Amino acid sequence: MLTSAFYHHIRSFISRFLKVHFAGSRLKLAWVLLTPLIISLAIACVFKEIFRIHDPALPHLILVGYLSWQFFAGTLTQGHRLLLDQRHLYKQLSGNRHFFLAGFVSFRFILNLPGLILVCVFIWISKSFSPSGVLLFFLALFFLYVMTMGLTYLFSSWTVFYPDLSHGLETGLLFYLWLSPVFYSIADMPAELKWISLINPLAWILDLMHHGLNLKSYLPPLLAGAAIIASSVLILYFGVLFHLKHHSEMLKRL
Repeated sequence: MLTSAFYHHIRSFISRFLKVHFAGSRLKLAWVLLTPLIISLAIACVFKEIFRIHDPALPHLILVGYLSWQFFAGTLTQGHRLLLDQRHLYKQLSGNRHFFLAGFVSFRFILNLPGLILVCVFIWISKSFSPSGVLLFFLALFFLYVMTMGLTYLFSSWTVFYPDLSHGLETGLLFYLWLSPVFYSIADMPAELKWISLINPLAWILDLMHHGLNLKSYLPPLLAGAAIIASSVLILYFGVLFHLKHHSEMLKRL
């Protein structure tokens, strides 16, 4: 019963966010495929024609990192202020209010998922892959969604109490971008700096994606998978718990 209600409310919010996002657009959901195609062509041209880099795996690695980061950072950048910016709508919601943020994260995930699948197809056409690699990639992708969900609940709740957080988050994400293997592999980092990635949950997720797609990776997949599952579930648990615990007080502040 709870699962049925969850999917019903999430689907309802996804539909609402999609309508708002594509309002006035003639191509609508076609942009979900067109955008990653354009990005893929741009990155391939830049590395092959301008920088003359002939390593075919590097554009793939960057695409996976960039599209994953686009979902992660884009969701947090917009999601952390969602309760403040949509306060009137949020306060009008009744029994499905707690699913509002989950619907937003799921909407953002839907926007970015086709691009990542498209990159997978490009890579798997040119490189060998295994069923276990496919499983690892989608496992990492699912727990990226779980971790982003937890952080969105946490940051959006914090921002209601501390609006100044909004001004520092984008700068913090920019700093976090260069600490994460979005444009490189952990294996390429200097040995004395690898510890930075070894304490970074996003780095574990991206490294497992690289491993699943037969790209350059560093961490043992079983270790990375276990760390990803544990950290993502804990982040989701504490994010949702904080949101529910302080929900009444947040409504008074909104």
